[in-house]
Amino acid sequence: MKTMKITIAMLLLTFLMSCNKNEQYTIIGRVLYGCDSLIVNDNSFLLTQEFKEASLIPSKRDPIYRGFFTDGNGRFKIIYKRKEAVNTDLEFYFNNNHVYEGIPAYQDVDLGNVYVGNTFVSFKIRLDVDSAYTASDTLIIKTHNQLQIQIPGPFQNGVVDTVYNFSYFRSHHYTEGVEINIVNYRILNSGVVQQGNVDFMIPKLCTNELFEAVIKIE
Repeated sequence: MKTMKITIAMLLLTFLMSCNKNEQYTIIGRVLYGCDSLIVNDNSFLLTQEFKEASLIPSKRDPIYRGFFTDGNGRFKIIYKRKEAVNTDLEFYFNNNHVYEGIPAYQDVDLGNVYVGNTFVSFKIRLDVDSAYTASDTLIIKTHNQLQIQIPGPFQNGVVDTVYNFSYFRSHHYTEGVEINIVNYRILNSGVVQQGNVDFMIPKLCTNELFEAVIKIE
């Protein structure tokens, strides 16, 4: 009797594992080049994932590696089974360029608009001043491809510049958004007193929202 119970339990476990392996997941979205140009009927896309062992037991599965098309409206739909992937984040490439990352595996995901280049961001540059320095000091701010700004000390809190529709592209992370790293600064006296870069995160590209880059003056 005990042997029969064990056999039934093993058969049930095998059945459940088999069902789990065949469970399907869907990733959908729409691809744009720039902020409003759909990429239609294109097969230059690749869905893949980095293989990382999550346990001491080696996985018998290979990471997913699959090309896909967009349709006549720029949309795509990818269906995969659990047994066709490993439990690490998925990534998109377009013409070998990394455009989207951090997509969770084993979930149904709607990515919305996926941008693959020629995008923009608007932001203001604000000073957060702890130490005002003196009239002998100069703050120099440089944004990529923009003319540098020179601000004489002593420095004050407030917005010192606003940049509209700055051409910028970087891969989008599913949960974190897009990192913007285009502002750098120096404080000069007889030499460099302080310098650094300003990084900030935005939820997505191609919005009318005005974001903020904060320079901390210490």
